[in-house]
Amino acid sequence: MSLLASMDGRDRTLLMGCGALAGIFVIVLALFSPARDNDDPTPSSYSTAPHGAKAGYELLRQSGYHVERQSEPLAQIEDQVDQHSTVVFAEPFRQNVDAAREYVQAILDKGGRVLVTGYTGGLLVPDNAVQHSKLTRDECDGVANGFGELAASGTIRLAPQAQWKPSPLSQVEYTCQGHAVVVTYKSGKGLVIWWADSLPLENGGIQQADNLVLFLTSIGAPEDTRVFWDESLHGDSPSLLSYTQGTPLRLIGWQLALLAALLLWSQGRRSGPLRPDPIALRATPIEFVHSLGSLYQASAATQNAVNDGYQYFRRRLERLAGIPQTLAAKAPEMTLALAQHFRAGAEPLQQTLVACEEAREMEKLSARAALARIQALHDFNDLMDQRMQIHPAVPGNQLWNKTHP
Repeated sequence: MSLLASMDGRDRTLLMGCGALAGIFVIVLALFSPARDNDDPTPSSYSTAPHGAKAGYELLRQSGYHVERQSEPLAQIEDQVDQHSTVVFAEPFRQNVDAAREYVQAILDKGGRVLVTGYTGGLLVPDNAVQHSKLTRDECDGVANGFGELAASGTIRLAPQAQWKPSPLSQVEYTCQGHAVVVTYKSGKGLVIWWADSLPLENGGIQQADNLVLFLTSIGAPEDTRVFWDESLHGDSPSLLSYTQGTPLRLIGWQLALLAALLLWSQGRRSGPLRPDPIALRATPIEFVHSLGSLYQASAATQNAVNDGYQYFRRRLERLAGIPQTLAAKAPEMTLALAQHFRAGAEPLQQTLVACEEAREMEKLSARAALARIQALHDFNDLMDQRMQIHPAVPGNQLWNKTHP
């Protein structure tokens, strides 16, 4: 509280405003921030989302399999693969497929087993006959076809994203609505196993029906199988920052960035050049006019107000038209002089001047009458300015000398 008390009013207001703004920002983020994103469709062995595959990976590790993630380029494991190896490619990213085909072929030529899933997984293997699914992509029960090792897994549950065209090279293990969804075939010295969907190894689907049996049968026996779970075709290797996705850490980062911006702004404001406060005038022109009018009204000096306006007008009349102030308003010379300069306006102007002279002699003059005379003088001031711009009539001026010899 002592810190606030030491600040001036504007700094205190600024600090309190920034604090209130930060508080409102935090409340809004708390109320409207989205829930943790669990819709990532990538079947990654790092992901705990429903479509992730961390449960399947951990199951293999705890069941005695020699399993390891492969996040480096596939060339790193090409020399490690043999006939006792299984490499899992769970729906690799499409942009990584073309460059990886030759390495997959090399793995198969060395006798390795390759488990691929989805449409992009089918594109990864040689001699593939994969195509986009004509099904509704809803989950369906796979029907066993034949008496192969995989077909004996029981009833499986998939949500087919692709299907396999009939091919003499492949053995259809399961169908869904008449379309091949699980196939196997030999390639080189190795074996290709293709699933139309990754659901049997995903966190949300590995426990459905007999999916776990299909998964373990596709991997092979734990005693003599080394499993490489590929993550290199899912993009870059996960970094520490990638684990913050779907958590409040990023929202906290935005809050800290806002707080830093507010601190920089407030510090920059105090460190900038000092400028003096604007000097407020004690009285504006309109306030002066009101004050003078109030004085006239309080003293009932209407004659003085008329006299001041009359004297000002006569001084201007002498300076611009050369008509002396000493010349009476009723004098014939005044009539002639006004006619030369004001023509049709000369007569009403002379009447106004006569009325103003008479008003100065009155003992009592109403405010309405005084105002009428002053307003008339104001109007004739404007008329005089217009006439003098057209016909300058200043004594000593060449034009004046020519017209008034």
